[in-house]
Amino acid sequence: RPRGQRRRHSRLATRPVLNAVDMPHREDVLTWCALERNAADRPNATMASFADGTTWTWGEAESIGRRAANALYDAGVRQDDHVAVMLPNGPDFLRSWFGILSLGAVIVPVNLSFKGAMLQHLLARAQPVTVVTIGAYSATVADAGDVPILDPATLSAGADAPPPQRHPTQPWDTHHIMLTGGTTGPSKAARCSHLHFHNLGRYGTAELGIGQDDVFLIDLPLFHTAALGMLGGCIATRTPVSVRSTPDLRQYWETLNQTGATVALILSSMIGFLLSQEPRSADRDHRLRFMLCIPIPGDAPTFTRRFGIPEIITAYGSTELSTMMSSRPGDPIRPHTCGELRPGYHARIADENDIPVAPGQTGELIVRHDIPWSLSTEYI
Repeated sequence: RPRGQRRRHSRLATRPVLNAVDMPHREDVLTWCALERNAADRPNATMASFADGTTWTWGEAESIGRRAANALYDAGVRQDDHVAVMLPNGPDFLRSWFGILSLGAVIVPVNLSFKGAMLQHLLARAQPVTVVTIGAYSATVADAGDVPILDPATLSAGADAPPPQRHPTQPWDTHHIMLTGGTTGPSKAARCSHLHFHNLGRYGTAELGIGQDDVFLIDLPLFHTAALGMLGGCIATRTPVSVRSTPDLRQYWETLNQTGATVALILSSMIGFLLSQEPRSADRDHRLRFMLCIPIPGDAPTFTRRFGIPEIITAYGSTELSTMMSSRPGDPIRPHTCGELRPGYHARIADENDIPVAPGQTGELIVRHDIPWSLSTEYI
């Protein structure tokens, strides 16, 4: 080059190349889209059964959701508004949730034991425009704050038509707001996207290969995303669910037999109680293919042998992370473990300077995901 001419550097040559991210399509992520698809393809197939003998088909579930969405709209709820739901497991909970999904609003599940300061804290953080609840819970809500209360019975009165929406709901829009565990102070309220929710229950549904010939027993509380996530996964895989208000541990195996469940979700603390019962003929009279247990306790091998459980699947997650780790079908039972990282998740355990610690040392779990919006969006 001529003397004195400056060298021209290409900034592109030194700038790191960013890989494009293939965001999943809304039709493949949104639970309401999956329910609409099931209603179109299998309108008369069973979607859910309840303890009182009531059953819903996929076609009925879509209609119930649309009616609830329009009833919410008539009550002043709009797309993206926060709607608290303080209801036990059952048709009213599903009706409320389906209506919220169809309208494109945001569910705020409320623990049924909340009252006083705990409930006041949740209502103050989440700022719901209404609380869907019944009976004695209505008085509890009224004592906690000045929030309009909506009886779920009114959600059947809406029009059976698509509700008004300002925009199509997207994977990054908020699906739910939920309180975290709260270790050093009041629980934080985490805002979580539809993509976050979509990933939540897949380890126990789609990744197990369950489908329309299976039945998933849902008896843990739907106000917690462990059970709600499984219900979402079952909608995505067209798996019928049998919904019960609470686990009946004294008649647990009889319930499995009556519902025909092939998949069930329990907490590790429930295993000790089931093992403490006297053996009876119902212990192995079930169709279970998988049992999900979080975490796997030390007496899990004894449990599987006694009750004839073909496979135990475990996982690890949190309000913020969705479900980041799980075991896989065919993995040996290893008590006190929580599986391996699921696809897309990256994690390390680090010290206070974010430097990875050696095996066996205590540190902070740091997690990332390949796809945006897969982890919780923010605290509010």
